[in-house]
Amino acid sequence: LSQIILEPNMDPQVAENEKKPILEEIEKAEFVDHERALNMLAAREFFRGHPLARSILDSQETTSKATVPALLAYRDDFYSAARSALVFVGGVPHADVRKLAESHFGSWERGRGADDPVPFMPKYARHLHINRDLPQTYIRLSFNTVPAGDVKTQAALRLLRAMLSLGGSALLKEELRHKRGLVYAVTAGVNMYLDAGTFFISTFSKDPAETIRVIREVLAKVPELVTDESVETLKQQVTGAQALYLADPVSRLDDLLPRFIWFDRLVTPEEKIQELSAVTADDVRAVATEYFSRDNSMLATLGRTDPGDL
Repeated sequence: LSQIILEPNMDPQVAENEKKPILEEIEKAEFVDHERALNMLAAREFFRGHPLARSILDSQETTSKATVPALLAYRDDFYSAARSALVFVGGVPHADVRKLAESHFGSWERGRGADDPVPFMPKYARHLHINRDLPQTYIRLSFNTVPAGDVKTQAALRLLRAMLSLGGSALLKEELRHKRGLVYAVTAGVNMYLDAGTFFISTFSKDPAETIRVIREVLAKVPELVTDESVETLKQQVTGAQALYLADPVSRLDDLLPRFIWFDRLVTPEEKIQELSAVTADDVRAVATEYFSRDNSMLATLGRTDPGDL
């Protein structure tokens, strides 16, 4: 890992050879994996004018024109010790981890630190449709929420995510799949960043207009369905799901790393459980009421049927 970062093989021919699989991945992401394509295009519009609008894959044009000097300049500017974190998960003593880090990364210059967060000012269109000749229409409904530092609101959003899509009896699964047979799968999710946050619902359907109508209808009813008892049940569900997720070392690493970079300290799973425990039914109702409004959302669809701004 240290060799890749500190002594990368920047032979011009190797760099040219690497472009082909990257260009193939970009094409696959944009035209083969339709759900991923919609997510990328929706993020580009949702975060228009903000750094988060840029995909890690970049564009085919930028990749094709990349040169070794430009890549080295980018690495020297952005790949610095001050902008990085080394996180270990597993049965390795902390003292041994320090020795490994000093041995392999001790020569790494601190370099330029991370840029200050860029305040997110929504500029997105209410509705984005990408026309593709597909048998089903892919749907992504995104809501502008709060940055990662607002831990109380983020905890409430995690409970709302569980209420809507965790388990077979979750609200959206019950209404969209079991009662109406409109979708095969539906997912609610939370994206956290240091300077922004989103809550999203993603699915695909042959009847996108009706599917979107039902989603809006369910979201409008959420505040009145939140009770003290339901919130306690949701806390147990989320805590149990988190324990299963963190049983995998790679998942634990993915969970620990972002907050370590954002807050410059390790946020433990126990702290996340405490954040959930502090949330009340009133908190969940207030968050659902504030953020699940039509005016706070962007609807993105991909397929042959444009459902319009529903």
